[in-house]
Amino acid sequence: VGEKDSVHEIGDGVAANINMNGNTLSGSLNNHGETTITGGNYVGEYINNYGDMTVSDMELESGTAGDYAVIGRAGSTTVLNDVNVNAKGGAIAAADGAKVIFNSGNIGMKTPSTSGRYLFYAVGAGTEITINGGTFIGNNTLDHPLIYSSGGVIDIYGGFFECKGNGSPLNVADANRNTAQ
Repeated sequence: VGEKDSVHEIGDGVAANINMNGNTLSGSLNNHGETTITGGNYVGEYINNYGDMTVSDMELESGTAGDYAVIGRAGSTTVLNDVNVNAKGGAIAAADGAKVIFNSGNIGMKTPSTSGRYLFYAVGAGTEITINGGTFIGNNTLDHPLIYSSGGVIDIYGGFFECKGNGSPLNVADANRNTAQ
């Protein structure tokens, strides 16, 4: 469904329940509504969530070296259940008061990025990422932590973390380096 370079828009106020039935969605996705996507594959540059989105039982092949695969934007809530992400850049980001909940799945990241790409990145006051479980493997070419917060909060309740390359497996650092809680 969709072309490689297409951008799919789900409008403000739209409630969408999309069952992929094992099919593949290609292109980029901007969600402004209340959306649930289940049971398929996604291949594209990014998923931008500005609304409320739940993604379940999905394989995501996404991101570029210069961006993140899934990005929760200001005031949005993104819930990821049994989601496997193969990220070319960063994997999961939340910004400016967004909330992201990663309940289960796997994240693999291999990036040549020189500007810092992380498995989980929280930026801005009121931003929250909750990690309830999963397997998270990063392969950084530079000395970057797997998890980074700059003004946000990242709560970790479970999961297996491994870093292949020069980064640290679980080096939580904020913008002031080593003062994160």
